[in-house]
Amino acid sequence: MQLWKKNFLVTFLFFLIIIEGSLLALHAVLYRSELKDWISRAVSGEQGIAYMLSGYQETDRGKLEEKIEDAAKRYLATGVKISVSIDEEKVVDYIPLDAADSGRLQVVTWRRTPYILIRDSIVMSGGAVLHISYMESMASFNDTQKQRIIQIMLLSVLIAAVIGTMLYLTMKRINRPVSQIAHELRTPLTGIQGYAEYLMMGNLSEEDRFFAAQQIVESSLNMGNIVEKLLIMGGMREGRVQMQKVRLKELLDQIKLLYPDLEVDCRIETVQGDPTLIRCMLENLVHNAVNAGEHVKLTADKQDIIIWNDGEPISEKKLRQMNRVQGLHPEYADRHGFGIGLCHEIAGVHGWRLVYRSSKEEGTTTSVIL
Repeated sequence: MQLWKKNFLVTFLFFLIIIEGSLLALHAVLYRSELKDWISRAVSGEQGIAYMLSGYQETDRGKLEEKIEDAAKRYLATGVKISVSIDEEKVVDYIPLDAADSGRLQVVTWRRTPYILIRDSIVMSGGAVLHISYMESMASFNDTQKQRIIQIMLLSVLIAAVIGTMLYLTMKRINRPVSQIAHELRTPLTGIQGYAEYLMMGNLSEEDRFFAAQQIVESSLNMGNIVEKLLIMGGMREGRVQMQKVRLKELLDQIKLLYPDLEVDCRIETVQGDPTLIRCMLENLVHNAVNAGEHVKLTADKQDIIIWNDGEPISEKKLRQMNRVQGLHPEYADRHGFGIGLCHEIAGVHGWRLVYRSSKEEGTTTSVIL
């Protein structure tokens, strides 16, 4: 596995732990708050029953038990189970378990369902003590909390997926130029090393020595060009772009000095942009065209700058990759892959668009649409 992918997995897991931990901590806070509110509501319900029963104080014992029984049945229909005793004598008991007395409030389990059990006492006017036990199911409260946990888990997965995708694409985009630069640098470095070892062999003619030294110089210049492209790309991403009027004809004349066989037809005086970036882009496009064909022509007008060559046609599959804004995919990249990506970026900075076309009949054209 590539190093950047390992770094992505570690970073993604770190973000996932933070997201999951934050959402679960939020759930814990909400759970405590809602549990407190739910218990307060249950206590209010129990106190309502106690208040109602206290109103029966003037009723005789027989009628009191009848009213308590009737009230207990009404509450049972709503899912609330109560037990009432006068002194130690049970009047009504719909609580289906014997829970140890561990305080006024406690949570008990019956048939795998949690209940809150509240105990209370009322001293009647005649001195009798009314003992009330109130039992209400917490199933609906727990179901709500379970649903919230599921929602939190789904939300965390969604957030993690979005962050993970953005992080993966960002790290991939950062790593791709590094891979392409390494690919581009490998060729001149291999050449420099090979010819340097060749010079060290000794017993070489003066002509051989000159040829080897010349190849080392050319490879060094190639490396310098690649490093310059890298610095230009870094400057663009840091916002170091100086927009100004660029005399296009003068710039093209300078490029023609590098490529004497280049045919230039410039019908526009100036363009708005960064001169260094524009030259880098055009030099790279012309260089690619010169390497691809024997005849190269550059035409510039107010609509676009077109570079044509008569080289072998490019396959449709590779052409689609070359027209991607992010440049050529490493799978299809040749020795110009890094430059294509850089040209797309330079065009994008200026608000332009880079389009490649190729056919056997018409040759290959690169259009910078202004």
